[in-house]
Amino acid sequence: MTQGLKTQKGNPASRDPFDFEKVFSVFSKNYLLVPLEIFTDPYKALISTIMSARTRDSVTVIVAKKLFEKAPDLKSLKKLSQEEIENLIKGIG
Repeated sequence: MTQGLKTQKGNPASRDPFDFEKVFSVFSKNYLLVPLEIFTDPYKALISTIMSARTRDSVTVIVAKKLFEKAPDLKSLKKLSQEEIENLIKGIG
């Protein structure tokens, strides 16, 4: 015969239910978007993903926005010199 759950201190059965609303509230206040959530255009998504392999996502977003101001598409990126590109993305290391 099985006995009911014990309600002793420290027993999981005696704890309050998990407060999902509190967890999601804290999470939403601290969650930062990652590059793939910000840059949905295939060109921008690819470039920002490559850059994010070298640094934190928060840095990638800042640097990618700077790059995409000068080179919003592949055609304009091709017109930049290597030195110009290096200067635009130097923040990623």
